[in-house]
Amino acid sequence: MNATTKKNLYMTVCFAAVSVLFTILVKTVGVKDVGPAGTSVGFAGLNVFIFNLVGQGTFFYLVTKIIGLFAIVTVGAFGLLGLYMLIKEK
Repeated sequence: MNATTKKNLYMTVCFAAVSVLFTILVKTVGVKDVGPAGTSVGFAGLNVFIFNLVGQGTFFYLVTKIIGLFAIVTVGAFGLLGLYMLIKEK
């Protein structure tokens, strides 16, 4: 195994471990019923602080909506590219 492959494997394992650790922390640290309709939320203190700091405005709703649409368009573009490559190979 060359150095680049080892580095890529190491980074992949590290990112996977951080993702698992973050998921476990969200499920266990600071869980309180502060979400919409009394739902449980991890890191509730941080969530309430940010909510009180930013508030509930239409600007952030619009920003997250645009980011979400961009993500969906990106996925669709890659899907169409894959379909094109599949048809082109046959």
